[in-house]
Amino acid sequence: RVEAPDGRTFHFTRGLAEGTETIVVHTAMVLFPAAMAPIAWGFALVVVVTIGQRLRLARRMLAGA
Repeated sequence: RVEAPDGRTFHFTRGLAEGTETIVVHTAMVLFPAAMAPIAWGFALVVVVTIGQRLRLARRMLAGA
């Protein structure tokens, strides 16, 4: 069992791609439509890294549970 310091039962884990980054990327795609594809592919890579980070965290947490 993981104890939450603030008493909440649900937490979003930290990762490379979070809310602020998503807003920045979408804004960049609107401001630079010609660069939309490279921006989207770059952000997709960042999301894949975030998935890896969260899977690694889950594996560590479940192994200790």
